[in-house]
Amino acid sequence: MVRHYGEAIRDRKVVLHLNPLWLSSLRHDLRDERARRFNHPDLVPQFYPKIPSYNAPFAERLAVVVDRESSFLSWTAHLRIAYYGNQAVPVWTMDSPYANPLAPLTGDLPTDGDSPPSDPVPWEQRDLRLQDFDWVALDDSLQWRFFRETVETLQRRGNEVFVILGPFNEHMLTPESQTVYRTLRSGMVAWIESRGLPYAAPAPLPSELYADASHPIAAGYERFAQQLLANQPFYSFLEAVDR
Repeated sequence: MVRHYGEAIRDRKVVLHLNPLWLSSLRHDLRDERARRFNHPDLVPQFYPKIPSYNAPFAERLAVVVDRESSFLSWTAHLRIAYYGNQAVPVWTMDSPYANPLAPLTGDLPTDGDSPPSDPVPWEQRDLRLQDFDWVALDDSLQWRFFRETVETLQRRGNEVFVILGPFNEHMLTPESQTVYRTLRSGMVAWIESRGLPYAAPAPLPSELYADASHPIAAGYERFAQQLLANQPFYSFLEAVDR
């Protein structure tokens, strides 16, 4: 995504979120050999490096690559997705023969009508069990490789990068899984520091402020924001943005 669509943010300050959940299993790391659905497959590398969980047909991958190189095709794809229910305009007109084909082009992006069925509640109230995640080692992880390459791409473009690690619910892990996670977290922090990047890796929130493994409830997000603002490198980063 950054390589093909991030030119507009060249020479700017960028905050990157590093979510440890990406490494919690082969499925999350996109290394499961079985085909898996995941968000925004058009944004991942289509041919190299190979992503084991991504098994789209060759023609579909080629179409994605062509769209990336053509601003006009990208624009028409945007119109199709945003205004025509992800249908090609000729197909849309066949389904709506009496409608004005220009009517959907209001200029305003449609809003997502989906909303959470209820306010998130603490994970312990949802009877969720402790998790023994099958963590992926940093040296083997696709997600960790892509994160590092993203940082390096941004730095080559003159971006100043700030990394936020977490929030992650350590309380939800079994003791064994927690030990592995903390080793991985230490390795992430060591690499970030080796690059000279400013970062924030706040301590875990209280258990009752998490809704699941990586999402706090509203009060948890508020506490996490307070932790960030108390982080001097992050506060300095924000001050530089304001100026």
